[in-house]
Amino acid sequence: MIYLWAILYLTVVGITMNFLLIESRFPRRQTLLLFGTATVLLCGALVLTYFHLGLDTLVRTYSLIVHLPVLLLFLWISRYRGWRLVFQALSTILFCGLIHQGGGLAYYFSGQKPWALILAYLPLSALFFWFLLRYLRPLYRQVLFQLHRGWWLMCLVMAAHYAIYIYLIPGYVGFDRTATILKPSISLLIVGFYSVLISLFSSVQKEAKARHSANLTVLQLSALQSRMEAVQAAEHAIHMERHDLRHRLQTVAELVARGDETAALDFLDAAQRRLDEQKEIRWCRPPVLDAVFSTYFAQAKSQN
Repeated sequence: MIYLWAILYLTVVGITMNFLLIESRFPRRQTLLLFGTATVLLCGALVLTYFHLGLDTLVRTYSLIVHLPVLLLFLWISRYRGWRLVFQALSTILFCGLIHQGGGLAYYFSGQKPWALILAYLPLSALFFWFLLRYLRPLYRQVLFQLHRGWWLMCLVMAAHYAIYIYLIPGYVGFDRTATILKPSISLLIVGFYSVLISLFSSVQKEAKARHSANLTVLQLSALQSRMEAVQAAEHAIHMERHDLRHRLQTVAELVARGDETAALDFLDAAQRRLDEQKEIRWCRPPVLDAVFSTYFAQAKSQN
C-alpha cells in the first residue's frame, strides 16, 4: 500500500513540474483546470489498476497510464512541438525517479519504516522544485529555440535509461536489495549526462548573449557613424549659409532701399527655413541612444 501512495505522490509531483515547465497556448486559468482534471483522472486510473491488477502490472503499465496521456496533453496545449517537448517530459520523469530512489534508499536503510520514506520525499521534492524554478526553467526557455540540433539524441539517452530502470532491472528501490543497489547506480550515470546537458545549455546561453552584445555594439557603432556624418553635413551646410549670409544681407538691404519690404521679408523667411532644415536635432542626452534614435527616425522619415 505504501508503494501506491508513493506512486500517487510522484505522479502529482511530475505533473506539477511539467506544468511549471510548459509554455501553454491557453490562458493560465484554463491550463490549471486542464492539469488539475488530468491529475485527478490519472490518479484514479492508478488506484483502479493497483486494486484490480496488482502492483507489478501498475508499474509495467505506468507509462501507458500516466506518461503517454500527459505527453498527449502537452502536445495539445503547448506552444511548441517536437523533440524539445519530449525532452521536457523525460526531464520531469528523471527528477521524479531520483526523488523516488532517494526516498527508497532512506526507506531501506531505516529498516523499511514509512516515516523515513516521507521525510526523504519532502526535502528531495523541495530541492528539485527549487532547481527547476530557480535555474532550469529560465535556462531551458532561453535555449529552447537557440539550440536547433541534438534534441533527439538527448531524448534517446534519457529514454534508454528509463527503459532500463523500469523494465530491465526487476524489483523496487527500498524493497529489493538488488534493485536498491543497481537502479541508483544506473541513475548516477544519467545524472552525469544531464549535468553535461546543463553545461551545454549554459554555453549556448552565454554564446547567445555574446552574439547579442556584438550585434548591439555593431548597431551602436553604425548609428554613431551615421550621426557623425549627419552632424558633419549639418555643419557644412551652416558654414555655407554663413558664407552666403553677406550676400543675402546685401540683397535684403537693396530690397528695403527700393521700398519692397514684402520681398525682403519673403527672402528672409526662405533663408530662415533653410537654416531650420539644417538644424541638428537631439532626441536624448546619452550620445549612443541619441545616435540610435536619429538613425531609426531618419529611416522612418525617409519611408514616410
